[in-house]
Amino acid sequence: QYDLALLRFEAPVDPTLPHISPACLPEQNEKFDNLRCYVTGWGKNAFGEQGEYQSVLKEVDVPMLGQRDCEHRLKQTRLGRSYQLHPG
Repeated sequence: QYDLALLRFEAPVDPTLPHISPACLPEQNEKFDNLRCYVTGWGKNAFGEQGEYQSVLKEVDVPMLGQRDCEHRLKQTRLGRSYQLHPG
């Protein structure tokens, strides 16, 4: 109920800019299974040493999974069978 994120910037942020807005967090038990969302980032273009960080922001449309399904799938990756997902 009282989760809080505090960001500290080097310079003031103009809240009237069209790309600046507050983030709305979902209710604690709200479900998003089988909906879609966008994931963005500047991550590597490949796993391991051969991957290079990208200079262009990437975006992908992905399905939302329930916690059990997500955790099961993550255990099949290089994270390993003992991986546990701990939602906040």
